[in-house]
Amino acid sequence: MVLVGVVASLLGAGGALWSPVHAQSAAGYQLDEARVLAPGVEYQRLVRSDGPVVAHVVRVQQSSPSVRQQTVPSNRRSEQTSQMCQRVGCIAAINGDFYQPSTGEPVGGIAHAGRTLLSPVPHHDQLSVSAAGGLAAGPVTWSGSLSLSGLGELKIDALNRKGAVDGVTLYTPDYGAATPATSSSAELVLRTLDLPLSLGPARTGLVELVTMNDGSGGTAIPPDGVVLAGKGTGTVSVRELWQRSKGNLLGSTALFQLQTSPALFESIGGGPILLKGGQVAVPTDGSSLVAGRHPRTMVGWNQTHSFLVAVDGRQPGYSTGLTLVEAANFLAGLGATEGINLDGGGSSTLVLNGAVVNRPSDRLVLRGGSEQVVAFPRAGDMVVGPVERPVANAMAVVGAPQLSLLEGLVGPDLLNLPPGVGVAGPRQDPASRP
Repeated sequence: MVLVGVVASLLGAGGALWSPVHAQSAAGYQLDEARVLAPGVEYQRLVRSDGPVVAHVVRVQQSSPSVRQQTVPSNRRSEQTSQMCQRVGCIAAINGDFYQPSTGEPVGGIAHAGRTLLSPVPHHDQLSVSAAGGLAAGPVTWSGSLSLSGLGELKIDALNRKGAVDGVTLYTPDYGAATPATSSSAELVLRTLDLPLSLGPARTGLVELVTMNDGSGGTAIPPDGVVLAGKGTGTVSVRELWQRSKGNLLGSTALFQLQTSPALFESIGGGPILLKGGQVAVPTDGSSLVAGRHPRTMVGWNQTHSFLVAVDGRQPGYSTGLTLVEAANFLAGLGATEGINLDGGGSSTLVLNGAVVNRPSDRLVLRGGSEQVVAFPRAGDMVVGPVERPVANAMAVVGAPQLSLLEGLVGPDLLNLPPGVGVAGPRQDPASRP
């Protein structure tokens, strides 16, 4: 049902501020519902009888001065997309990057408002939004070093990673109150004199070496400082730097250099790339992630618009999901020339005004006398209902107060889990593993 008339009647003569619903849909799909959410932001529900397939699309005009797209990191181990949306007052949001099942940490990096929160990793693409609102996807490199006058250079391998790498990890106050507890580490506390952490081209800053914690980790991160944690091969490097600094006639002030390429503003991890230059770019490895029909979360864009998409799946008779090639062709049908896949399967969620509007595929079931959340119910399971999976981060559209005119969007009847019931995760979900 198209509700453009409802919006027009609410706005009256002032409706000129609102763009009309854009009726374009991918080939083979029919427009089942459309809503104008804010100036330059529209929601569409598209359906295809062959499959069947149900897709949810938020179309954003990148030049709209009323809205912007931003990343939303989870504020704990993981968090539901709807909770992240509510926390930032979003117009719309989709779940973001894949995550490590043991820690809940995103696989890729995170940047928000030009600030590096988590370093990217090799062989995992990033979806990024510039300060001007343009989107890009591809590899991002991050590096860092500490140079103490007359004592050489210490290479920094990662930023704010929970599972510290074999090397040296830099922890900032963005990580939390203390570094993670580890079985063996050397941690050097530094006071920042001038340490810009912006995600961009090469930056330099000054720090002062303060104290050394040689033990089990868990070092307090000072509000005006950072901690260098050495693990494995990095332990020796950090210890040696501290020892040399104590006898350094030139003092304990060191020069930091941090570098990210390309320069970015907002960024989360994802992959694989779906569209590049208008051409399907999906790898042909035959894996279930690529070739299986699953729920999908993806982002596409062209020079003027971006498309935040969640495709429902694993629900026979309602929506089966898409392969990655089908997902790429769907984005192209919307008008996108570039596109990237995000965490799919039971993680796929699209939220409007804090309410989930798609149908996530994870289910709470009664199995063997106990309640469990599963990605794939088995024969004999009693399915209680759908559940929204906590995820690592989200990509959100924020900034339009006119959203209050369209409150009351009703999504699926999602369950609040009983205490002690765990959630499904990427270990059991082939579409939720990078």
